[in-house]
Amino acid sequence: MDAELRIVLDMTLLMVISGLCSLLFARIRMPPILGYLTAGIILGPTMFPDLWVEQTTVMVLSNIGIVMLMFWIGLEQSASKLKRVGSRLVLIVTLEMTLTVIIGYLGGMAMGLGSTASIFLGAIISGTSTAVVVGVLQASKTIDGEQATAIMSITVFEDVRQVIILSMAAPLLAGDSPALGSTINMVIGLVIFFGLAIMLGLAFIPRIMDRIGDRYPSEMVFIVAVGMAFTMALLSSSVGLSIAIGPFLMGLIVSMSLYSERIKAKVVPVKELFMAVFFISIGLQIDPRMIIENLLLVVTIAALFIFGKAIAVGVSTYMFGFKARDSFVISISLLAMGEFAFIISKIALDAGLLSQELYSSVIGAALIPMVTVGGMAAAPDA
Repeated sequence: MDAELRIVLDMTLLMVISGLCSLLFARIRMPPILGYLTAGIILGPTMFPDLWVEQTTVMVLSNIGIVMLMFWIGLEQSASKLKRVGSRLVLIVTLEMTLTVIIGYLGGMAMGLGSTASIFLGAIISGTSTAVVVGVLQASKTIDGEQATAIMSITVFEDVRQVIILSMAAPLLAGDSPALGSTINMVIGLVIFFGLAIMLGLAFIPRIMDRIGDRYPSEMVFIVAVGMAFTMALLSSSVGLSIAIGPFLMGLIVSMSLYSERIKAKVVPVKELFMAVFFISIGLQIDPRMIIENLLLVVTIAALFIFGKAIAVGVSTYMFGFKARDSFVISISLLAMGEFAFIISKIALDAGLLSQELYSSVIGAALIPMVTVGGMAAAPDA
């Protein structure tokens, strides 16, 4: 089969099977991510060996998916939105994510995973799925305005904090062992990179985007913005960071443009397409037999996330002024492992820092709270 036909066949399999699976999960009011993961498992080597897609095609498309997803997240977390949520929530997120990473690290060490894998386990369980949380808020009749604002604001800052965590994990991805000197140099380098990127970007990029938007059709504004996102992905990768960092920063910068809403509207369908392929690529590397064989590890990691996240969020919100009942409601609403868990897991697997067995167990563990909380969103209308 020639290369062109192979690509067409791969895209056919990817889109048709993921579409059918996502529709199936939509019927039971579950997140489409579960459909994409299921499609990946079906197309993987363990389920139907004769039904397969070219790994190179999937890897290229999934990397594009990471860039577009992170660019969109940056556009969503505009500087004005970050200012509105207030300093108290910044402190809450800083404390609760720090506690969750520590709990994950200690839990990983107790399970005998080793220091590097334990650090990544803490990073993986530290975030929350915004998509699932939005579904819960839309379905819930008992979460009031203040609680809902706090919940959504926490997810906003968790996305930002996980980008920082991913940046700080860059030396580990390169195979370096954690050390005080290298950590200090890494933090200094990150501050310089983030500072220069944001200062120079804010000084020029929004003006450039506004000028292009004033003179040319919105399609050209979109193309230029996406080009800048990929440029930043290349730049962040060239300085030893993940390709996910650059597009996020560019999204934050472009969000200051007068045309950011138009850009966002055009990014969404492209992001959805390539994000689907990204989650399919995760499913391709899941071996259901490994999840079943390591069911105890899967349940342990899920329990570590559920109890660790609930305790960290509950303690943090209560310490910074929320009532005990409000803290409980907020902590329960955030018990869905975030999309960043899949991004960090895949990056760690590709870097050889997570074994295939541990990777499959982590993904299996992520599905348990996601399905549970997703079911909470579906229950009122069931």
